[in-house]
Amino acid sequence: MPVSELERVLRQDVVRICPPSGRTVGSEGHRQAREYLAGRLHEIGLQPYRGSSFGMAYRDSEQKFFNLVGVVPCGKGARPPVLIGAHYDSVIEAPCADDNAAAVAIALAAAAQLAGKELKRDVLIALFDAEEPPYFLGESMGSTRFYKE
Repeated sequence: MPVSELERVLRQDVVRICPPSGRTVGSEGHRQAREYLAGRLHEIGLQPYRGSSFGMAYRDSEQKFFNLVGVVPCGKGARPPVLIGAHYDSVIEAPCADDNAAAVAIALAAAAQLAGKELKRDVLIALFDAEEPPYFLGESMGSTRFYKE
C-alpha cells in the first residue's frame, strides 16, 4: 500500500474510532467504535478467532464487555500464532486518539498488510475491551480475560 494511502486509512480509522464524547466502556461511543472495528476486521478479510463473530463477549457482574479478535490465517498452522493487540476503550469522555485509537489503527493496518500473504504462522489481531480504570488490572480487563480463556 503506498504511503499516502496508508496515511489516509490510518487517519480514517482513528477519526472513526474517536467520537468527541469518547469511548468509555458502556457509552454510545464505545458501542459505535466496537461496531466499526468489527466491520473493519471483516472488510480486511480476517476470520473470527472463534465462532462466526469477531466479538468475544464476556460478563462481569452487571457489565458486558467485548474483545474483538480476528485471525490472519497462515494456512499451515504448525507454529504458535503471533498476537498484535491494542485496546479500543478510552479512559475519559474525550476523543482520546492517543488512548489507544492510534494503536488500534496501526493493528488494523498491520492486518491489512498481512492479509493474503503467505505466512508461516497465524496472526491474531486482538482489540481489547475494558483496559482502562476501573477495570485496569482487574478480572474484567480484556487482555487478561482473553489470556485466561
